[in-house]
Amino acid sequence: MAFTTWTALLAELRDDMASHRWMMKRYGVDGFETEYRTLTEFMTFFREVEHRASLENQSSAAPIGRAYARGGSRW
Repeated sequence: MAFTTWTALLAELRDDMASHRWMMKRYGVDGFETEYRTLTEFMTFFREVEHRASLENQSSAAPIGRAYARGGSRW
């Protein structure tokens, strides 16, 4: 499966972790493929993907703060 978003990769990692497929699979991000041999290596990668997925979801949320000038005028 080609890399599309961090959120999609996180879902794939969760599925693979539940079925123990992570031990027989390579994961590709930005043209680099990696294979994890220990649970510790996999969990380090999992936490990084989890963090990036949360940032990806935050950036698509509505902006926070004022949407108008201080004087009350929007223009």
